[in-house]
Amino acid sequence: MRLKPSNSLKSYFEEKKTMIIVPHQDDELFLCGTVLGMLKGCKQNVYVVFTTNGDYGCSFEIRKRESIKALSVFGIKSSNIIFLGYGDQYNTEYRHLYHAPENETVESKAGYTQTYGGEFCLIKKGIHHEYTLNNYKLDLAMVIASVHPDVLICNDLDWHPEHRITSLIFDKVMGEILSDNIGYYPLVLKGFVYFIGWDGIDDYRKKNLESTKRPGRCYSTDKRFEFGNPYFKWNQRIRFPIDYMLIKKKKNRLYKAIYKYRFSQNAKRFYGCMMNSDAVFWYRNTQNHALGASILSSSGNPEFLNDFVIADSGDITKEKNMPYDKSIWMPAEWDTSPKIHISFNKIITARKIVLYRDLYSYAHNQCIIKAVVSCRQEGECHSREFTQKISEYELLSTISFGEELQVEKIEIQIDNNKVGFSEIEVLNSGLPAFLKIKVNGDYIYDYYLGTKTNDLHVGIEVYGCKESDIVREVIQDSPKASVLWQGDKLYFDKNFKRCYLKASLKSRPEVFDIVCINRNKTNY
Repeated sequence: MRLKPSNSLKSYFEEKKTMIIVPHQDDELFLCGTVLGMLKGCKQNVYVVFTTNGDYGCSFEIRKRESIKALSVFGIKSSNIIFLGYGDQYNTEYRHLYHAPENETVESKAGYTQTYGGEFCLIKKGIHHEYTLNNYKLDLAMVIASVHPDVLICNDLDWHPEHRITSLIFDKVMGEILSDNIGYYPLVLKGFVYFIGWDGIDDYRKKNLESTKRPGRCYSTDKRFEFGNPYFKWNQRIRFPIDYMLIKKKKNRLYKAIYKYRFSQNAKRFYGCMMNSDAVFWYRNTQNHALGASILSSSGNPEFLNDFVIADSGDITKEKNMPYDKSIWMPAEWDTSPKIHISFNKIITARKIVLYRDLYSYAHNQCIIKAVVSCRQEGECHSREFTQKISEYELLSTISFGEELQVEKIEIQIDNNKVGFSEIEVLNSGLPAFLKIKVNGDYIYDYYLGTKTNDLHVGIEVYGCKESDIVREVIQDSPKASVLWQGDKLYFDKNFKRCYLKASLKSRPEVFDIVCINRNKTNY
């Protein structure tokens, strides 16, 4: 009997549309190259959007040709590869296009002032767009609206200014789209190209593929920050299973694709850094009821509290210690009892409130938050109060209701007017349920034991479900061997050669993971 390692998460993506948004040609492989094969295997329509022409120090024609060849390895048609045609860095007194007035044209480092190269606006409208911030936003919004993807994967705040503008404009555009299209809840994943890809750890040569390691560089001297986005923590990452076929041999689809970028980037030298047993992202919940809600405050600008932007900057060109000083709600000095009022168009179901703390302005102040939740129960209106203390260095704070409430409105009271927030989320649901078997913390598919190994530390990564609901099963390949899976330990006898482990949910058996454990002929 020979089973194929598989994971039910793949079924979540069946016949859905995925859009990958990155600034440069080759960034798509560093961001999510290990899952591209899985997406295409799900009969998906995969679209890749490049916001810039990558023309600073390299010809766009070379990069365009290489990207089309690279993505064809995964079966992605050239018609699904979209170029917005914007510059790669700019010559401007404003330091960058992102900081220029919205409708002022700026010149790129390559000497262009408008989009070019068979770009999206030329195809759709028959015109080139001037390099303005407003046009950048319009083009990205049009691309997303034209495809209406079910899944969006975009880079976040890496150290490169084009990565930062891509991430920030994406967040702003998504805030507008989600507010205007109630009922549209795509899965949004953010990730890093440099922190995890280019600057990642090359450990591919080991027998069993290892998971992504926590990067050592974050380009900030602030110890609270682990990445370019200070709200993203390593222990809150989402670990997706990868395309199983990638572990079979070195010259797989990802290797062939990255090799296509040999003239512009010589990107294959980073293959060992990007080839891991998991794909790491951070989840942005689009089912935030605060988006589209009416938010008023006793002072300050409440528009920043539900715009989908959690971190913004007044200088994205500052490679190290970039300031996070924009898109922040801050109460006025005279406002000694700041309040935020959230009213919903209809009764919503929620379990918690998530508050994103202001980073710098008054970051050393603690406060007490009181949330007064007006809700309905059995047709009657009543209020529930929840109190949460936020310490001086706490960036994210969650007020949990402890149960599902039918909410009409929320009033948030703050006892300190030196504390501000960049975003508020009112949430009920989260990620789709999936689980993954791991050994010593690493995701596994085909796992090889040494000849002297008689036990393994086996864990299960769980998302959107409870560990108490997990059913563990050993599928024997040989009746003569004895295998016992007990808790987080797997025990073998000397006759063991191969078995399969299956983890599934008792309440939802369609959610599962199957892996293979093999006895290797040599010890290592």
